[in-house]
Amino acid sequence: DLLLRQVVGVDEISMRATSRLLRRDYTSLPTGPPLDGGELEVLDGGDATMSGRYAGPISRVGALGFDLFLISSTFTLLLAGIVYLLDVLFGASLEPSGTWVAPVLIVLYGFVYFWLSQSLTGRTISQALVGIKVIHSDGRPLSPGAAAIRTLVLPFSFLLFGVGAVMGLVDRRRRALHDVAAKSAVVYDW
Repeated sequence: DLLLRQVVGVDEISMRATSRLLRRDYTSLPTGPPLDGGELEVLDGGDATMSGRYAGPISRVGALGFDLFLISSTFTLLLAGIVYLLDVLFGASLEPSGTWVAPVLIVLYGFVYFWLSQSLTGRTISQALVGIKVIHSDGRPLSPGAAAIRTLVLPFSFLLFGVGAVMGLVDRRRRALHDVAAKSAVVYDW
């Protein structure tokens, strides 16, 4: 919990510095998506809770990095287990790493990981550990269709030197390209 608070503190410091660089008043930014269909709240500096506020870049990038580690390590273990079982049960020698099969399978595995976890619970394993959640920009839970769009556009946020991801720093609601495409928002949720 202490580590989460420190990450959120660094997130807020980075967003305040970004606001200063962009010459905009940090207190005029919305805190999070509207609740119950109401208007967006504006930062007033008096609210002590961070739950429901837009998540900052440090927690989001940290969760994404850990998700990519989880995807690659579990996929590698799963693939090694399947190759071993095929060898033991059928005597078949399979080497998927030298073909196009492994890259296609890891892309599909990654898509299913992000899409399924975000459409069912609104968060991946790493996002749950960091304390963030993906929701619809109007405050509703993320639909499976929006989760699929968000997952498909996610790689494009990091192409061309990460311009789509940097959008999360300059957008008033901290939305990256994949959030804009899916009409989603990432908020702190403890």
